[in-house]
Amino acid sequence: MALHYSFQVAEDLPAEKKQEANDLLKGMVSQLIDQLENRKAAYEPLQLKLNRIFSFIEMYRDEISKRNVLRMVRYLKDVTEGSVYLISLVNHRTMGGLRFYSIFFIIIFPLIQAPIVLYRLDSLIPTWGIYVFLALTSLILVTLRNFQAMIEYPFDSRGMDNINLREFSLDIDARVGQK
Repeated sequence: MALHYSFQVAEDLPAEKKQEANDLLKGMVSQLIDQLENRKAAYEPLQLKLNRIFSFIEMYRDEISKRNVLRMVRYLKDVTEGSVYLISLVNHRTMGGLRFYSIFFIIIFPLIQAPIVLYRLDSLIPTWGIYVFLALTSLILVTLRNFQAMIEYPFDSRGMDNINLREFSLDIDARVGQK
């Protein structure tokens, strides 16, 4: 939005160029949202959109005040930094090896736990109590594994922890041309 407002306050920039800038900004935002929702790890498509915005700023540098150009470049730098961090979430989730160990442990743990618990607690706890304890332990481990999988990626529209990316779309059509 800061970039949008910076383009809108440029007095010498024609209205059709302001609209073109808005279209570039909307394209960049929709590209970022698409990449995050669909787990596309490549940064190049978004970088191309950001490069187009930078080229637009450079092309119409004379119509935009120097102070405004400096701000826009700073805003563009912030957008680039933030988008790199967001897209890196697609690549750098829980490592595959840790996921494998987690599932392996969930499968093997009851096989190891059952004989130990039966040997140690057989005379203290009724057999049905041991079975309930072992079932609850396995259920808790599976639940924790599923919970970890649900919160691992906050942009997938599954689970209660999600970030609704569509709320961050630029709704600037109504503002174009207004001052």
